[in-house]
Amino acid sequence: MTSKEMAKFFFALSDSTRLKILKEIFEEEKCVGKVAESLNLPIQNVSHHLRLLETSGFVEAKRYGRFIRYRAKKEELKEICWGTKEFFEKT
Repeated sequence: MTSKEMAKFFFALSDSTRLKILKEIFEEEKCVGKVAESLNLPIQNVSHHLRLLETSGFVEAKRYGRFIRYRAKKEELKEICWGTKEFFEKT
């Protein structure tokens, strides 16, 4: 994993709200409204954070009719933890 890739991943995980969102959708996929309700946050904020997490590869979105449900990509989260360990072992 390169320094640039590592920085992208850490940026996505550097916000406490995004970490709370990941925790919320780690075991069960949920729509934006349910996540916002659970965390007592505006839907627009949760939507923004979910988009960033999705483009960073930590979240997957599935469409069910009019609704989109999000879930954390567990393997990718494990991979970044492993990649971080390897990155620091090389330096």
